[in-house]
Amino acid sequence: MRNAGVRPGAACTSTWFARVLGLATALILAAGCTPPGVPRKASGSDVAVPSPADPEAQAMSEVLAGEIAGQSGDLEQAMVHYLRAAELSDDPQLAARATRIAMFAGNPGDAAVRAAQRWLKLDPDSIEAHQTLALLYIRKGETDAAVEHLESVLRLYEGRKGHGYLAIAASLAKEKESGSALEAMRLLVERHAADPDAWQALGILALEAGSPRQALEAANRTLALDPDRTEALVLRADAYQALGDLDAAIRAMRQAVQAAPQDFDRRLRLGRLLVQAERYGQARKVFQALLKLRPNDETLLYTLGLLNLQARDLAQARRYFKRLADVGGQRRQEAWFYLGQIAEEQGKVHEALRWYRRIEPGEYFIEARGRMAELLARQGRLDEARAVLARAREQVSSTAEGVRLYLLEGQILRDAKRYEEGMALYNRALTEYPGNEDLLYARAIMAERLGRIDWAERDFKAILAADPDNAAALNALGYTLADHNLRLDEALEYIQKALRLTPDDPTVVDSLGWVYYRMGKPEVAERYLRKAYGLLQDPEIGGHLVEVLWKLGKRREAGNILRELLRAHPDNDALEALRRRLSL
Repeated sequence: MRNAGVRPGAACTSTWFARVLGLATALILAAGCTPPGVPRKASGSDVAVPSPADPEAQAMSEVLAGEIAGQSGDLEQAMVHYLRAAELSDDPQLAARATRIAMFAGNPGDAAVRAAQRWLKLDPDSIEAHQTLALLYIRKGETDAAVEHLESVLRLYEGRKGHGYLAIAASLAKEKESGSALEAMRLLVERHAADPDAWQALGILALEAGSPRQALEAANRTLALDPDRTEALVLRADAYQALGDLDAAIRAMRQAVQAAPQDFDRRLRLGRLLVQAERYGQARKVFQALLKLRPNDETLLYTLGLLNLQARDLAQARRYFKRLADVGGQRRQEAWFYLGQIAEEQGKVHEALRWYRRIEPGEYFIEARGRMAELLARQGRLDEARAVLARAREQVSSTAEGVRLYLLEGQILRDAKRYEEGMALYNRALTEYPGNEDLLYARAIMAERLGRIDWAERDFKAILAADPDNAAALNALGYTLADHNLRLDEALEYIQKALRLTPDDPTVVDSLGWVYYRMGKPEVAERYLRKAYGLLQDPEIGGHLVEVLWKLGKRREAGNILRELLRAHPDNDALEALRRRLSL
């Protein structure tokens, strides 16, 4: 496929080549962009055609043709002309450009190799030419030839200890065929097996290439040759981390930190490893020590805030997030959000509202406004809660944000059992966002609460008309019909299709159990409801299981499960109604 993004007309550093391009441009303008070889009517203003006996003039003509082909997007023809120009010219930059065009044209084979060989012949000490040829040979599967050019790179880096290996590793890391590149590097390193620089570079490349076991072996070889090379300890830690052995990674990183206790980056990486290993107490100590070195570091303050939240030390978490907010950097919005959450946890509703109110449109805005609305609604200030969400809708621009704010308001109305107002809200929302599946789904649920199963069915079917494999809508429609003892065979079909689409969704498994119960098959229902409750200890699923067990005469187990559910969800009205109905 042509790469339209590559333009062979880009500037070149060679003086001769720049002059050639300048003449080529003049020819294009004078000739009306007619390529060489195309007959034109002669005129007095025509530019004289260079003599074919002059190689430089011929090269210039080929560059012109290459430029025209490249400008029209024909990289194959551009490559052909540039290869000819490179063979006619003694300018290495022209040969380098011919090589790159051949590679961009998707021809890394003989044409690109020929151009690169010409480049190297004209500039034998070009590190880039050797690296390019090495990559081309790797792509051709000629690893031994590639290694010879890598050796030349090392020779050209002589006197700059370690730099050659690192340059080679950086070059090979860009290669898509990472396995072949890694093999070439390994063969090179085996020739220099007594050099720790070689093994370290191999380890770095192996890690980049997704071969952590080979990286670990290379790190160990490096340390065997040079026990004081602490960078290899870091490499070893990275390899263990990539292998999933966090304990070994932490041990290696601790060694690296002990070897260079003032190295901030190493200590930071140790802290992150401890967090990943869920050693939160140890991680806190590491980050606290780092914060003494950089008291206003946003990342450290943020991490310590989260670690203290995880440890349920709300006072300390608040202290760090307050400091983060005072720093006033990019994480200030996050700090305000977590300060609001901490205030909520501490029962300080007014303080929580103050923090949430500060948050501006962005990543945390919708969540903060949702929390504000919920807190106000819990205090019975429902109109204020709705006003918060209405104002927020005026501040957002995306459909997703607007829809989510409507859904949050609808949820508040549903929780308050103000179903008529909820229907009116969703009707207005669907006027603003017609056909939105989330709003249709929410309106269907609200309609079911009003007892308007016909409205609910209409909205679920509207979703399915646009998206026949919408498992949530299939399950909700099937469950609604089953729960109201309507068209049970049809309900079963909807739920079974939803289960085929999402076989491990506990809510769908629960619906299947419930429809079988409604169909008078409690033994079948019990099997599915036990599975659903095992997947998710949800009060609604648990209530269904209790009812079926009671029906089957397993009343002691039913009572035990119901009491367990009530302990976990003491304010659940449906569970309390079930307890009274069963006289438990």
